Amino acid sequence: MALHRVYPHGRWRELLPGLWIIRGKIGAPLYRNMVVVRLPSNDLVIHSAVALDDVGMAELDSIGRPAYVIVPNAQHQMDAPFYGPRYPGLRMICPEAARLEIRPVATIVATAEEVLPGLGFVLHPVPGSKAKEYVYEYALPSSDRILIINDMIWGPNATPDNLGGRLMNMLLVGFHDRYGIARVYRRRMVTDMPSLKRFIAGLSTVAGLKLVTISHGDPIATNPAAELRAIGA
Repeated sequence: MALHRVYPHGRWRELLPGLWIIRGKIGAPLYRNMVVVRLPSNDLVIHSAVALDDVGMAELDSIGRPAYVIVPNAQHQMDAPFYGPRYPGLRMICPEAARLEIRPVATIVATAEEVLPGLGFVLHPVPGSKAKEYVYEYALPSSDRILIINDMIWGPNATPDNLGGRLMNMLLVGFHDRYGIARVYRRRMVTDMPSLKRFIAGLSTVAGLKLVTISHGDPIATNPAAELRAIGA
């Protein structure tokens, strides 16, 4: 079996008790985030897997037992196969609507609809978009609620602070120091912007919302409800 390529990445950060994030690179000047939620059972739910070096994997093992990998859509499946051989019994899951698109790369054993509600997740289907994905809502042990968003919202530091990163930001994102719907998502995915914006604004009403993670950019940690309302305005 060919070795799986591991791109450069940072170190794990605990955002809240039971919630971690790590930022990785790809071949292009673009960052991507892998998010991990620890369940009361000590099992880990991984969202948008990023292949890690030995230090990163050891740190992951110290957090808990990787048990589930959410492949959020077909564009975020590249590193999912890295995890299966290391963790026998790991369940690879994705939205039912995305299953056929993901199958060529990742071996999906169940759907998000079948598995995640039983683990305490609430699934919010993203409307007005070609992206076959969900926003995942989860209540941490503190009762604080989080939202895990994939490509629908981008934020600050989605690209490196260098010439290549600034050019990539100009092409893909269209803004630098705020949160919003990225240019690439508007062009390639959005089919009904008013519906999408109403959905984003509606997420601000999630009771006890503490933090929002996104796959490209910094988490929304300060007044996330207000940020969501602003994006949806």
